[in-house]
Amino acid sequence: MISIENLAERYDQQFIVVRANTDALRDKVYRLRYQVFCIENSIFSPNDNPLEREKDEYDQLAEHILLYHHSSDIPIGTARVVMPYLDKNGWRPIPMQRVLAFQDRQVFEKIPTRQIAEISRFAISKEFRRQWSRTRRPADGSHHWTNNQPREHELIRFITFGLIRAVLQICIEHKIAYLAAFVEPSLGRILNKLGLQFQPVGGLVNHCGIRQPSVARLPQLIEHSRAELTPLWRFVAIREAFSRGSDCRFSQRQVNESRPAVAPDRRRSDLMIEAL
Repeated sequence: MISIENLAERYDQQFIVVRANTDALRDKVYRLRYQVFCIENSIFSPNDNPLEREKDEYDQLAEHILLYHHSSDIPIGTARVVMPYLDKNGWRPIPMQRVLAFQDRQVFEKIPTRQIAEISRFAISKEFRRQWSRTRRPADGSHHWTNNQPREHELIRFITFGLIRAVLQICIEHKIAYLAAFVEPSLGRILNKLGLQFQPVGGLVNHCGIRQPSVARLPQLIEHSRAELTPLWRFVAIREAFSRGSDCRFSQRQVNESRPAVAPDRRRSDLMIEAL
């Protein structure tokens, strides 16, 4: 039987997540998004994104994360969580609500706007995937694990795990109860295998490619993962985040741009359950 815990350790030896909470780190986010969305996938036009940075109006309302490859010291993945925002006119709708048809938007009338966030700009560099596969595939062509040890080249299959872990930790820290996302089909399959079952809202839409508007209630995702002992619960090691809330730390890159960590609040033992 494959050791999920061993896989998590091997993953953390190769990859690490950092909160992009400074201008310098956010600039790396925008540059990577330009590479992925404008160059590698042609979702956005390079002409509409000057200075080789992909940005939009929601970036200032979002928490951003970067996934780094240890040895090369380059960012290879990113995602953002667009947070609830209260302005003079009340709580602003999440970006998804501006895209959906009127009848599909009715779903969000039952959800407190202050408790819903939207995951978007979820991206992994195709170029890095190609380089990793080219340099680490075993000479014998084998695709199997032996002695409960994941072959290094196969870690690429789990590269999104770090981003997912960070996204969920952000939501827990901010007491977010509902997650919305335009889910790309391949990412949807990954999420389902992890036990993250989002519910569709309407049909497929053409938004940054063909996507399924989806929403999920975070406590239900937590309870499902806990009950089923899903790979997410065992591998991503967010069981500590689920049970300890902001007292849980997750790997962050130690770079000069990062701000000091906030002291944990040890009085809250179960942030998400307590918040709802």
